[in-house]
Amino acid sequence: MNSKEIEFNKRLSLAKLHPDRSKERIIQRVLLQEKNFGLDFVLSNLSEEARRLCSFSSQVGMYIHKAESFIKLKQFKEILIGKAFFDFPVAKNIAEHFVRRFPQKKIIIIDENSGKAFVSEGKRIKVHAAEKFSDFYNSISDSVSDKELEKLFGVFYDSQNIEARRNKNYALRMMPKKYWKNFGLREAQKIERGIPKQILAEFC
Repeated sequence: MNSKEIEFNKRLSLAKLHPDRSKERIIQRVLLQEKNFGLDFVLSNLSEEARRLCSFSSQVGMYIHKAESFIKLKQFKEILIGKAFFDFPVAKNIAEHFVRRFPQKKIIIIDENSGKAFVSEGKRIKVHAAEKFSDFYNSISDSVSDKELEKLFGVFYDSQNIEARRNKNYALRMMPKKYWKNFGLREAQKIERGIPKQILAEFC
């Protein structure tokens, strides 16, 4: 397949995950337009149906990207397990993402909305009842000591801080230091690129 065919198939696959009830009708009309007028017509969004298909696809795609970024995975030996209430039926897509990212791990993604769990077996994803894995997820401790958190924040701070670009005088003009005591570390990071004496627990 060429790049246009790949893009068209991607739009179709993502649009099918959108909850809008009109999606099947929209998809059928877009497929007919692709047959009659070609891929360029559809990908250029020259029809109302093509624009709606693109909108469905974009909404689902952005949601997947956000979910991949924010879902919290717990680790037990060679297993990575995460749980979330997904607004779109994208748990399988999330599982496939982490299978590609961590091919040596067993991935389990629990969708609390559908009551399903998506479990990797090699490169394949199989569907199970979520209740089979909920207790296992809850039994895994994710507690980290303050000392470990502080060490992790030190790594994060060092990776983000660019000393040559720090402009403390400008920061002080924009937000006087007497107000800093009211800030959490997130806000202080914006002012001075982080304060080394703080710990990661305060950042979170």
